[in-house]
Amino acid sequence: NGIGIGEEYHQSVFRNFFRLHGKSKYQGNGIGLAFVKKSIERIGGKIWVHSSGDFGTVFRFNIPKT
Repeated sequence: NGIGIGEEYHQSVFRNFFRLHGKSKYQGNGIGLAFVKKSIERIGGKIWVHSSGDFGTVFRFNIPKT
């Protein structure tokens, strides 16, 4: 479910205040994914995007076992 993300934006979506669409179409400030990425990387993990354009997006991540 949801919107897809073009491959050219896969890294950009993790930047602070980056939005693919205007606020009139989707709510938000563009800080959520930046916060998640920083949090995951702070504990040694990694996050990445899988998207098929118009058919939604999946965010995957891994974190080290402690």
